[in-house]
Amino acid sequence: MATVKISNLPVASEIWNLNEVLPVVDSGSTVTSKRTYGSLFSNHSGGTYTITSTDQTYAIIACGSSSPQTHIRVGGINNAAVISSRGANISSGQMNTIIGSEQDSDSVQPHINGGQYNTIIGSKGDIETNGNYQFITNSTTSKILGGENNALMSSNNSQIGNNSYYNLIGASQSVTHGTYAGGGYKMVTLASGSGNLEQATEAVILASRNFTSHLQGSNTMSMIASKNPTIEPVSNGAEVMSIFNSKSSTLRPNQHNSMIMNSDSVSIDDSTGSNTQISAIINGWGGGIIGSSLGSNYQKMLINTYGTQITHGGSRVMALNANGGTISATGDHNMLINTESIDITGSNNKVTKIGVWDVAHTTQHENTTHTDNLHTYNTESFDVIAGGNVTGAINVDCSQGTIYTFTLIGNTTPNFINVRTGQRFIFIIYNNGSWTVPTATVNGVAGTVYAKNGNIGPSNNGYSKYTATYDGSNMFLDEELNFSAV
Repeated sequence: MATVKISNLPVASEIWNLNEVLPVVDSGSTVTSKRTYGSLFSNHSGGTYTITSTDQTYAIIACGSSSPQTHIRVGGINNAAVISSRGANISSGQMNTIIGSEQDSDSVQPHINGGQYNTIIGSKGDIETNGNYQFITNSTTSKILGGENNALMSSNNSQIGNNSYYNLIGASQSVTHGTYAGGGYKMVTLASGSGNLEQATEAVILASRNFTSHLQGSNTMSMIASKNPTIEPVSNGAEVMSIFNSKSSTLRPNQHNSMIMNSDSVSIDDSTGSNTQISAIINGWGGGIIGSSLGSNYQKMLINTYGTQITHGGSRVMALNANGGTISATGDHNMLINTESIDITGSNNKVTKIGVWDVAHTTQHENTTHTDNLHTYNTESFDVIAGGNVTGAINVDCSQGTIYTFTLIGNTTPNFINVRTGQRFIFIIYNNGSWTVPTATVNGVAGTVYAKNGNIGPSNNGYSKYTATYDGSNMFLDEELNFSAV
């Protein structure tokens, strides 16, 4: 059977014959098939219609609009469709579709311009798409510009920005995926509204409302099931920040690994610096981590807390099961545990407050654990500080411990330093001869050590024990003499 070849097919231009049939023959085929343009420009009152193609178009063009300024321009198409639209444009793309879209007179939008496999369905207004594998459905005033594999679904006033790849906005309203110089890809928004997501990679927003995210040079940001959360670093490569199941929460760090989880009205906000790192709020209500750049802001955490804040730049700072109160100390390694309305202030380091509930208890010391009450079920013990052989004027550092031992090898004058108010001591003295203790001082001040009858007289060639108490001004010694082996 002879091969049938049909050439010089007509080109649709201006007003098309509504009932004309285009015969199309596949290469090498012996059967002539037909493609039809049906109901073309059924209401064309002065509009402009242009269809150009150098290939099989498979296009279906229909317009039921009564607008006098209807525009349909299709060029370089493959498998494109414009149905019941006005102001639609399809240009230089493959398998593109516009269905039920419109725009006012003389407008060139909605339109599909470039790329492949783009689709606009049921849309109205300033709608456009430019890229590959992109999708807009039932949307108004929405844009997809650049990138691949992007989608807008049931969205209003939404946009996926330039150079964006693998992004998704679903059932969203007034949402923007912004631009990122290297490609703002792998961003997802679902069931969200009234927010911005700009200049980020690998970012996720799910079931969120009124969110804001302004990122630059950053990765791996998440918002999930949140209301009014904000993630807003703008420089310094902020990375790996998350908000989970939160309401009215805010993240504004400028560096790594900040997180809010199952929290309400909680903020991580380092708005005055750029060094907040590895901060966390978990299951907290109120409060926040609100630091500054002082101290570099490393390793901060609030867990299951209410109304507690970390407000300065100390590193490795934590509040656990704390209600109210503030860690504002500029030092490092400070911690609140199981407290209420208790603060750690000043420049102290390594202050830990556990089970402190009395707000009048404000005294704090470095390298110290503080508590209201302490009950020991078994026993308590202390390290014994061995002072060794002593003679002459010596300093006794009272910050080292509670129990001290000394051996007198000459007349000795002790000066007690680093003494805390309310501190108690035990001094065990072995007198290796008949040596004396003529006097003693606190911080070099005479008249600040009191003993019975104003005399310190250790037993000769034997052991004596002194129990001491410091009241904030003076030290009181209770002397016990003549200890011998039994």
